[in-house]
Amino acid sequence: MSVGERATRVSGINTSQSKPELESSPPAPISVLVETERLLNAGQYAEAVSFAYLSVVQDVIQAFGLRPPKQWTHREFLTWGIRPDMGYFTSLLPRLYALYEPVRYGESRDWHRDDLMGLLRSMYAEEPLRRLYSAPAITTFSAMSGRSPPVPRPPPGSG
Repeated sequence: MSVGERATRVSGINTSQSKPELESSPPAPISVLVETERLLNAGQYAEAVSFAYLSVVQDVIQAFGLRPPKQWTHREFLTWGIRPDMGYFTSLLPRLYALYEPVRYGESRDWHRDDLMGLLRSMYAEEPLRRLYSAPAITTFSAMSGRSPPVPRPPPGSG
């Protein structure tokens, strides 16, 4: 009789039975990918690129806890806001901006459609952004969004 079998007999707990397997559901669709794909399929390339880039910037700010100054341009954010500890994003964000910049200034040809979705899929496959969409949704507030976080108020009768 092995040590494990003796422990089972003494404790009365059968540890050799397999644990029930939990059913895992497929991951929830990532809204940025879904909406960008919808816009592309509707022929709205400029809107898709703008939506994708601005969404990714907000998600990166939230995922990495960045606090860019409100007055920063997108180029300043890419120059000074990207940190070495951001890994793969240090090369992906500038590539996404390269698609966004022409659209931002009026050129909206859609020859980069596949590049856009490929970049987005790569970004949202990385842990920091994937984690944002696997946890309960949290409202984000950042300097670049122009929104301010709610002001905490003291409980009634405390002051």
